[in-house]
Amino acid sequence: MSDRSSIIIAGMHRSHTSLVAHGFHEAGLYLGDDLIGAALSNPYGHFESQTIVDFHKRMIKEHRLSSKLSFVNRAKANALANTTTFQDAARVVLKSKFTNDDHSFYGWKDPRTPFFLEGWHQVLPDAYYVFVVRHPVQCVRSLDHRTRKNAGRSFFPFLSTRHFNLWDATNLCILNFVKRYPERSLVIHAPDDLIDIDQVGKMNDNIINNWGLYLKPVSFEKVIDKRLLNKAAHAPKLENQYHRRSKTKVLYKAFVALSKS
Repeated sequence: MSDRSSIIIAGMHRSHTSLVAHGFHEAGLYLGDDLIGAALSNPYGHFESQTIVDFHKRMIKEHRLSSKLSFVNRAKANALANTTTFQDAARVVLKSKFTNDDHSFYGWKDPRTPFFLEGWHQVLPDAYYVFVVRHPVQCVRSLDHRTRKNAGRSFFPFLSTRHFNLWDATNLCILNFVKRYPERSLVIHAPDDLIDIDQVGKMNDNIINNWGLYLKPVSFEKVIDKRLLNKAAHAPKLENQYHRRSKTKVLYKAFVALSKS
């Protein structure tokens, strides 16, 4: 085991990545000293380093990676991640917030990370990745609700379609990375009842025995507020839309299978 090890947590927006990051934070993973605070949609905080989030947002803006169809252009983002422009800037970010501090384990969580995975792998070739996947309908339902609430209006043309497209793009980046680097990747399925005990046991076993990282055991029971686990409202329109999206269904099934492997 190296003296300093990295674990990067990523997944689609509203996939319970904040919960997973919270669990790792409690287990001793240093996520930065500038964590974004709580919000109505994340009352216990996002567990995201403001520096990492700002860096990804700056890359998206400066290099015009925004897409009307899925918010981020996957191909352009991947191309940028493979350049020295991205990788040199990423090293500066790491030095400013992570690698200068005396922490045995460090990492971050940001839903934009999947679009830049190849670049981060070049910068941190020894890093490990925990990917969280949640059912597309629930991600889209939650993201639709947050978008409308934050904007103070209900009419957004094709909003759900764009969010489904974002789910596809985000998770396709992850799937391609997992296929290339399975030994450095762990997929967690986060259904609406969140993390089950079998998955948690398997995850801790993988981190210790396969990765050789001796964090404290991650326990989500310590960080779950059951008052927030109200069953999501039935979303027949979104479910119908999901069932018409064969690519999305195939992708989701692939991740469920990976989480059980």
